[in-house]
Amino acid sequence: MRGGNVRGGHARPEGRRPARVGRRIQEEISDMILRGLKDPRLDMVSITDVEVTEDLQAAKVYFCVFDNRGGRAKAAAGGFESALGFIRRELLRRLDLRRIPEITFHYDASFDRGDRIERLLKEARADDGTANDGVEGRETEDEGTKDVG
Repeated sequence: MRGGNVRGGHARPEGRRPARVGRRIQEEISDMILRGLKDPRLDMVSITDVEVTEDLQAAKVYFCVFDNRGGRAKAAAGGFESALGFIRRELLRRLDLRRIPEITFHYDASFDRGDRIERLLKEARADDGTANDGVEGRETEDEGTKDVG
C-alpha cells in the first residue's frame, strides 16, 4: 500500500488530513476576514489556498488582494502579521485540533499575472483591430471536412 497508514483496519492515504485541515483553516480565516478582523489593510483580501505539512506543524496561507495598486499586498501582509495572535486563538477555538500549525502568510501573485496577461491580450487585439473580448472561431467553407493525406 503506497503512502498510506492503516488505522482501525482502513487505509488512510497520506495528505488527506493535511488537505482537510488546510480547507478548514482557509474557511475559518476567510470568515474572520469577513466578520472578525477590523483591520482596514485586510479589506478586499481573499484567502486563495492553504498548504499544511504532513505533520500538521506548519501552514502556508496564500492570499490575494483585489486591486493591488499602491502596495496593498504588502500592507495586507502587515495586517495579517498584526492579527496573527488573534487568528491563532480563533482557529484553536473553532477547530478540533490539539495544536494549531505555525502560520505564515504569502502573497499569491497569480491573479496579478492573470490581470497582466488579460491586459496584454486586450492591447494586442486593439493593435490588431479586433477588439473582441471573447474567443471566436472563424467559419470556413470546408468546415466539417478533413484532409486525408
